[in-house]
Amino acid sequence: QFLGTFEKYALLLGIKYKTTDTLTTFDQAQEIIDELQANNVKNLSVSYKGWTKENLEYELGGSLKISRQLGKTTSMSKFYEYCVEKGVTFYPELSITTAKGYDYSFGSLKYTSRGVGNEEAVQYPYDLATGRQDRKLAATYTISPLFYKSITEKVLSDFEKLNIWS
Repeated sequence: QFLGTFEKYALLLGIKYKTTDTLTTFDQAQEIIDELQANNVKNLSVSYKGWTKENLEYELGGSLKISRQLGKTTSMSKFYEYCVEKGVTFYPELSITTAKGYDYSFGSLKYTSRGVGNEEAVQYPYDLATGRQDRKLAATYTISPLFYKSITEKVLSDFEKLNIWS
């Protein structure tokens, strides 16, 4: 499994801001696959997570776009063609069970799962320094299973428009 882009905080003149960085680019993934195959590893399957502009968490409702840090659609298309050439199965992974936010009207009210007390199923990032949730950072919402089918259909439609498999 390869991890593409992720969000992190950086400092500039003492001011904290959010930025995006990469763990594995498509070119680095190709190098890793070449090295594994050179060492007689057979029957590889590649799962690539964090390839969208939203990084590791997909924002529901927006259009599906490939991260700029990874090289956009052409780089992913080349990586797919490379995988086909090398006989490696390629799975661009995207989670639809959780989301960092919604681009829909009444998003969190309508699409978020709820517990017994009708409280939204929300998870905040864990702060290692304090050992507590950091409620200043963006929350991750658990999507209600009622919407999995409609979200999957929307994502598949958007994915087809990327035209990676040409």
